[in-house]
Amino acid sequence: MGLTWMGTQLWMTPDPLMKFVETTAPCEAARVAVDAVLPELRKDLGLDKIAVRWFRPESSARKAFRESTGSTAWHTFEAEEGRLGQCLGSAPEEVWIRSDLPAIDAAEVLAHELWHSADVKRFVDGTAEMPDGELGEQAALNYGRAVRQALVAD
Repeated sequence: MGLTWMGTQLWMTPDPLMKFVETTAPCEAARVAVDAVLPELRKDLGLDKIAVRWFRPESSARKAFRESTGSTAWHTFEAEEGRLGQCLGSAPEEVWIRSDLPAIDAAEVLAHELWHSADVKRFVDGTAEMPDGELGEQAALNYGRAVRQALVAD
């Protein structure tokens, strides 16, 4: 759905928001891949310590429990249904990766989110302006894709 003009899609309706929940049990291959590339990506982007956190869609059973008890025993956040990763400007020292991704996708998403983290770091350090939303997103996409291509080529 969205706005079209003369058969050209001009604007997409955003995906509906859904709840995601933190998990400590990512796909083993994804965890291994992320652990393997993280040090080199941190070095490449000039980042210090980075915490990788994992998330998955919240199950209906967990949602019912959380809503009925008011539990805050685990971290949840809302995002578009197709969300693969997250870097919050308020906590750029941690990145979130979706736990059910294949290894190569997890490595690409990690690189993408670390690019955003580096953008925030440069802004906070005063060494660069925060990039325009679309330009920053395109740069992060390009970096993630370059990392994927380098890993596939090896």
